[in-house]
Amino acid sequence: MRIEDIMTSKVQTLSSNDTMRQAAAAMQSHNIGSLPVMGDQGVVGIVTDRDLVIRGMAAGSDPGTTSVSSLMTGQVVFGTPTMDVSEAADLMSRHQIRRLPIMDGGRLVGMVSMADVARAANYRVTGSTLHDVSEPGTGH
Repeated sequence: MRIEDIMTSKVQTLSSNDTMRQAAAAMQSHNIGSLPVMGDQGVVGIVTDRDLVIRGMAAGSDPGTTSVSSLMTGQVVFGTPTMDVSEAADLMSRHQIRRLPIMDGGRLVGMVSMADVARAANYRVTGSTLHDVSEPGTGH
């Protein structure tokens, strides 16, 4: 099974100058835990609900004025639509991430979460994959 078969293709995004408050509202509205951050060159980062809490709120940042660019992970790991689900799971495990933006020809075309991978037909997320993704690290 390929990633394009399970990815969410309507991806919500943020601008790099959007605030923590705007990010939190978008996550709440769409019931998601991460958002790609867009800049002039396309995807420039990803911000997660955990980033908002740990890097933002716990550090005393003002949610109304602090931009997501100051909290986001800038080096984003990407997948491709034609990637096999097991390849995506391995990539997510290796980089300790729970959400994988999907790029095609330099364009953001989807998102896949570990939950999407777990639900994929004929594929089971192993305990070791979940353990690897859950190990302390940057994760997104």
